[in-house]
Amino acid sequence: MAETAVATQAPAIGETIRRRPYIPVFATLAVVTGLELAITTPGYFPVLEHTFRIVLLVIMSTIKASLVVAYYMPVRRPRPGGTMGSTGFEPVTFAV
Repeated sequence: MAETAVATQAPAIGETIRRRPYIPVFATLAVVTGLELAITTPGYFPVLEHTFRIVLLVIMSTIKASLVVAYYMPVRRPRPGGTMGSTGFEPVTFAV
């Protein structure tokens, strides 16, 4: 039998292999969403005051939004014309 060699291309010198942790980030988002649901469900945390619940929910929402932006959206290398092209609405979209 003849052996078949499979060629794999190794990264060039100075080139790094970039691996993004999609699964751990997804799991973290799922856990934080579960915590948000547990906080808002009546009876799960009866000792938390209403204001403290709101503060916790805002903090968790900020964490989730930053994880989504950091790992799932290509904002590290912006396009030359902006994200929407050169429409002039870029500040409006980020203000909303």
